[in-house]
Amino acid sequence: MPSARMNQAGMVALGFSYVPPYRNYGATIQALERLEFGINYRVYCGIPDPDIGKAGFGDFSDRGANIKFGVLRKEDGFPHFPEIAVGLEDFYGSKRFHAFYVVATKEFIDYNLEITLGWGKGRIRGFFGGIGLTPFRKTNIPGINRLTVLAEWDAIDYKQSYWEHPK
Repeated sequence: MPSARMNQAGMVALGFSYVPPYRNYGATIQALERLEFGINYRVYCGIPDPDIGKAGFGDFSDRGANIKFGVLRKEDGFPHFPEIAVGLEDFYGSKRFHAFYVVATKEFIDYNLEITLGWGKGRIRGFFGGIGLTPFRKTNIPGINRLTVLAEWDAIDYKQSYWEHPK
């Protein structure tokens, strides 16, 4: 689920996850202070492509482009308000995973805590949220100081998503 947090302008982040049968590749580019672009490439191992899989061309895959705009950031001078962002997922291409969302994220630095609440339409249906605790944030040990325990309410109805679970 999305967060309202954004990187510094010019930053690039790469990601990969593998939870059988899914392989997900992603990248985000913080193009401007308030504008983030992202791309996703999903491969569904063992699930034939519905259009060309019968011809023996392999697993179903999908590419998507994402965009997020920071409406309110902590740098704007409102320290007691949450950061707010608006975004579109998979807005270009097949749009099989298209979603619109509005999200707010608030950091509570003294408690090493972050809370996110949002609402989406499309693939993300309704309210979603998450909470993150970074208990060792103040330590000087690299890696450990960024270790975060997360809990999330995912608003995607995977059982009703044909493109993710065709069987």
